[in-house]
Amino acid sequence: MLVQAMLNVICIAVTGILTTRIYQASSRRQLLTPLVYPLVLVTCAATYVMHTVQNFRFIYDFPSLAFFAAAMYLLYFRKHWGYFAVLFLVATINRETTLLLLPLYLLNQAVEGGKLRWRLLFRGKALAVVVPLAFVWLCWQVFVRHLFAHNPSEFYPRLDWNVKSILAPHAWPQLLSACGYLLLFVAVMRRRIMDPRLRAWMWLIPIWTVFMFVYGILIETRVFGELIPFVVCGTSLILEELLVERIRRPALLPVRNTGEASISKAA
Repeated sequence: MLVQAMLNVICIAVTGILTTRIYQASSRRQLLTPLVYPLVLVTCAATYVMHTVQNFRFIYDFPSLAFFAAAMYLLYFRKHWGYFAVLFLVATINRETTLLLLPLYLLNQAVEGGKLRWRLLFRGKALAVVVPLAFVWLCWQVFVRHLFAHNPSEFYPRLDWNVKSILAPHAWPQLLSACGYLLLFVAVMRRRIMDPRLRAWMWLIPIWTVFMFVYGILIETRVFGELIPFVVCGTSLILEELLVERIRRPALLPVRNTGEASISKAA
């Protein structure tokens, strides 16, 4: 337990640092830099601690969070694809959700000239990286399932469970608590995200949700944990834009000149 606790602390720290770096690079003003790391901690607490059903966490949960933060860092700063490939291979050994890094890679590569260009989504240069990694991911999954073929598996469709959860109002607070209740906020306010790449990454949310709707248990909000770095960055950028807009907005009511009022009263 001590080893797992130390590992979790390190992974959360790495996630917080890399998320802050992505925010600083994507923000035009960096006004909320001190807010980002604490917001990572709050979203982690809401996602991994607040619960109605997940009375446990797996040892791979926080390493997976850190791996996704590192992958987003590499993608955002356009590091050489080799670094992403190595990270993908290591992270795949940890957890199978790395499959969802591949559409994120395609989305990131399709952003040019400050805009997501759909015609570039499946261009050869991007597929040359994604297809081999997808094949390696598939081979690893086949190997693991063959190796542990006699053990019970949790990897099967959960459609019936998730439909029941969505239809149960008492489960909604738990469902919405993913990423610290910020997932829906970012989705609704996405147009306030000025950075083109982070705005393009928004498409990962529906892809992720569909995947987890089939193979995950949605009220186990830890299945959305890997989205925390992106959601925190998006939230910070949205709040920054709202704050700047508020500061620049002219006062709706006339400002009372207290000095002149005092003089008139004295006279």
